[in-house]
Amino acid sequence: MPYLIDGHNLIPFISGLSLDLVDDEMELIQLLVPFFRRINKKAVVYFDKAFPGAENSLNRGNLSVRFIRPPRIADQAILADLTKMGGDVKNCTVVSSDHKLRASAVQAGARVISSDEFSRILSGKKPVKPPENSPIDDIDHWLRLFKDRTE
Repeated sequence: MPYLIDGHNLIPFISGLSLDLVDDEMELIQLLVPFFRRINKKAVVYFDKAFPGAENSLNRGNLSVRFIRPPRIADQAILADLTKMGGDVKNCTVVSSDHKLRASAVQAGARVISSDEFSRILSGKKPVKPPENSPIDDIDHWLRLFKDRTE
């Protein structure tokens, strides 16, 4: 299952990293490369605001890095790549806490995981995650839950 990661959205959730750091992207890449090698999964991390003259992409084993040049942003590149996947999109996980990107990814058929949750997994902490196929985002689930609680 490939992961598509909104890099600048993930950085603030990683202990010791900050968007204020000059090399925040490279610091994140150094954390992601061994993680995806260890779990033997493919991933692409996207970063906004690539500098003119900088590389557009890098490959580091199981991790591909894409630097998106303005006026496009990482969210647009992620959604474009999801669209290209066709039926394979259901095997993809988008990592972001951006609500609009998450909603679009779900609508496209991808799985989503918040940046906070992924940072826990990356750090080796036990994730706080609903069970697989959980109705946690299902409005009917919440209506039933609150109805049962008031009776």
